[in-house]
Amino acid sequence: MSQNTDVPALSGAAIAGTVSVFMGSGSYGVISAIISLTLMVFLKTYSWHAADTKEKQVVYSMVFALVALPFVATILEAIFYCSPFIGMVWESSCLVEFGRQPGTWVTDTHIAFSWVAIFIIVFLVRRYQKAS
Repeated sequence: MSQNTDVPALSGAAIAGTVSVFMGSGSYGVISAIISLTLMVFLKTYSWHAADTKEKQVVYSMVFALVALPFVATILEAIFYCSPFIGMVWESSCLVEFGRQPGTWVTDTHIAFSWVAIFIIVFLVRRYQKAS
């Protein structure tokens, strides 16, 4: 990583991109997942090694968890939408119609628990890699 990389600016840009996904209405779809995945790779590539102290690792984990949420929400949306107990029966029409429904099955509670889980996982992975 270049010494000229502005990690806080990169993190801010990633957060702004993620917030723009959350501002949209309707269900989480493939575009949400693509944006989230792109921003996760962006953060991993340019910010992972800059998190060299415990405080920076906490902040990196928080930002990464936030950026990962649309990707996780898309997966949850697919599970909920294509579940025979909640949405449509799992079949080809489910995949064709996925992401086109006007509302979302993913609640704020799903998002909150996902954020906490991703934060913990990323933080522990980063701490483990730092120790070895």
